[in-house]
Order: sequence, then C-alpha cells, then structure tokens
Amino acid sequence: MESNDRQSRIEHLPWTKLGDAATWQTQLPRTKRLRYNPLRESMADVFSKKKRSQVMAAIRSNGNKDTELRFAAMLRAHGINGWRRNQRLPGKPDFIFRSARVAVFVDGCFWHGCRWHCRMPKSRTDFWASKIARNKERDREVGRLLRKRQWRVLRFWEHNLKSPDKVIDKLRTMLATRTKQP
Repeated sequence: MESNDRQSRIEHLPWTKLGDAATWQTQLPRTKRLRYNPLRESMADVFSKKKRSQVMAAIRSNGNKDTELRFAAMLRAHGINGWRRNQRLPGKPDFIFRSARVAVFVDGCFWHGCRWHCRMPKSRTDFWASKIARNKERDREVGRLLRKRQWRVLRFWEHNLKSPDKVIDKLRTMLATRTKQP
C-alpha cells in the first residue's frame, strides 16, 4: 500500500519519463543539472512538529561541528596560526586574524540560504523564506560594515569545507596580502 502511494506521488515528476534513472541528469538542460533533484523536492519532513522543534532548538549558533569546529581542525592540520574565535566585532565572525585584519565566516548552507543546498521546509514557507532572506541581508550588511572598518571578509559555505585544500589556499592567499592598518 505504501509503495503504491509513493509511486503515485512520483509518477508525475519529469525525471520518471526520461528513461534510465542513471542518466536522467544528463538529459536535463545544462543549467538545471546540478540544482535539480526531484527526490529532494518531493520529500516530506520525517519528524513530527514537536520533534522538529526540538531538533531546530538544539542547533547552536557557534561551536557547530559541521562548520566552525571542522574549520578550526583544518587550520590546525595545516599549521595556520594567529586566529581567534569569539571576538567582539560586528556580525560576530567565526574566526579572525587580527594582524592581517581578516574576518572569516563559515556559513551553514541552510541558515544562510546556499543556492545549491538550502532546502526550504514545506511547512511555514513564508516564515522560513523571510528568515533566510533576513539572514542573507544581515550577512551583506555585516560585510559592508567590516570592510568600512578596513577588515577583509572571507566567507565559506558549509559545503566548501569538503574541499579543504581549496579553502586553505584561499585563506592563505588572503593572509599573504596584508592591508595597511587604519
């Protein structure tokens, strides 16, 4: 019964008419290949409302294992020194390099609206759309304010941390080119 219900829910999706499931991505227009995932778009929440509320409340604003702690481990592994956390600067950067005047933010894909990985919840869509839009606007404002104060801002997405060499190279390049102190 449940498999028939699932089958009826996905029969209307465009990728079901494309033939071999392994090649459905290659048959989509080039602009939609990486972004379009029909299974992701049709998923319902697996938790009850109460459980989802508990899960979301448990997400911390700092010390997140997927972002900040992973980035800190990358810095240690590559021998990059001189960084600090939890410093008083506008926007509360995750890491700062005071001598180079670099502020680093490691943004979670959901909370900061990554165009590739932010999957909006199906319920309370207006609330979530406005919340993520506010987060994105605040990110832009904080970047402007820090640049006005002669800080250079570097932002990494959570998914960028899967390629540590690229992240570290970008950071090292930024640290190597120092700016004048105000």
